[in-house]
Amino acid sequence: MFICRLIYTDNEPAPLMGLFLVFRGCEGNKRAALRKMKKIETVVSGVYLVLKPTWHLNVMISIMTWHYMLTLLYLLLCFWLLPRLSFFRNAELGTVGIRLALLFKLAVGLLAAAYFARLPLADVVMLNNESTLHYQRLLHQPGLFLADIKGYFELYGPGHFFAASDSAWGYTRFIFFFKLMAVIDLITGTNIYLNTLVFSTLVFPAHIAFYRIATGLYKHSKIWPRLLVAFGIPSLMLFTACPHKDGLVFLALAICSFVYFRWLHGHPLRKWLNILAFCGGILLILVIRNFVLVAMLPAMLAGLLAQYCRERRWMVVAGFYILSVLVFFGSSFLPGSLNLPAAVLQRRAAFASLPTGNTQLQMDSLPPTPGGFAQILPQAMGHAFLAPYPNKAAAAPLLLASLEPYIYLLLLLVSIVMRRKEMGMDNYTIYALTFFITMMFIIGYTIPNAGAIIRYRSLFWVFLLTPVVCNINWKRRRVND
Repeated sequence: MFICRLIYTDNEPAPLMGLFLVFRGCEGNKRAALRKMKKIETVVSGVYLVLKPTWHLNVMISIMTWHYMLTLLYLLLCFWLLPRLSFFRNAELGTVGIRLALLFKLAVGLLAAAYFARLPLADVVMLNNESTLHYQRLLHQPGLFLADIKGYFELYGPGHFFAASDSAWGYTRFIFFFKLMAVIDLITGTNIYLNTLVFSTLVFPAHIAFYRIATGLYKHSKIWPRLLVAFGIPSLMLFTACPHKDGLVFLALAICSFVYFRWLHGHPLRKWLNILAFCGGILLILVIRNFVLVAMLPAMLAGLLAQYCRERRWMVVAGFYILSVLVFFGSSFLPGSLNLPAAVLQRRAAFASLPTGNTQLQMDSLPPTPGGFAQILPQAMGHAFLAPYPNKAAAAPLLLASLEPYIYLLLLLVSIVMRRKEMGMDNYTIYALTFFITMMFIIGYTIPNAGAIIRYRSLFWVFLLTPVVCNINWKRRRVND
């Protein structure tokens, strides 16, 4: 008996040098063993000559298969684990419902990735390509992986908080995203479709959070309006499906809003997990899109004031926002990033300096004074709520996007006519509506591009549509009939 061992050198077999025989009690039969060795060596040499052209291709295929297998194992883990976590169980969708919702999110992600992959200049494609460079650095130069974050703060300093360029804060949002995607690439191997699947699972809890908020506010409504606002907003599903900063901002908004909602409804904020989640959401917004905090934090404070001043809450909220407007224009006398009107003009100029596309909007000049802001208020609100306009939509996708806000305005009118009389205005709804309106002001005054408006605005429709859709009395027509 003998054992054959094939040795590989430089990823290739050495057919003439690599065959060794180990004899166990058969020293008297060495000639027969040598003849068998020659036959085996001839067969191995022939097989090697046939397979040599595809050797390296097989290695590449095995590496690709490895990333597909890792992604598949990760997804199976998500389908098994998520329905068992209390956060998802308390959504009361059941194990099958959670898995179907996750499957729907993944399917939308793959469709969105297929759409964006056809557009070489799409943000999703360019961000995926850029993250590949950070992935290579993570593999080959791990000591330098985080060095560029420190370098931006050393170069630009901690100032220019709201600046989009020539600012450490402006560049850190991209660096943070690239570092996250580089870690995900360890599983997916930089494949944009696999990246989309993994990224969608990270954003999926945000949809469940808004579904749970809608359920807590409108327990007696049907389930489909709640599912609609959580999973049925087309622009929101599109722009949070593929790897992009928007998905992370949406996740952070969901975390902060969910903890805030539970706090308003009697759940203590003292638990360390709630505090950690809320602070993590604030930090994520601070890093990626810090100007959102200018709208969100005052809206949260307005909701708290309404909570503790229930008898005159509308007067208190109105007075608070009048004071906020005075503080906004009064900050024009402050230096640097504390000058909020100047920050608006700076972001407006940063967007205007980008290459002009087919979706560019006409915007009048904006003096940093109360009169200047009031003068272009109709134009800014028209852009924020209604852009892109259907008569100026050149492509079919843009035409479909232009119809979305009109559908929501129609739902708003239906909600006013067919609202549930027994449902009052919850303090969380005050937060949601004031936050949404403030963000529309910011978007309208700073973004002169319809495509960018669609993407930025998509993250905030859920704050308007939750009270609108869930507050409609869908049974009213049936009762009247």
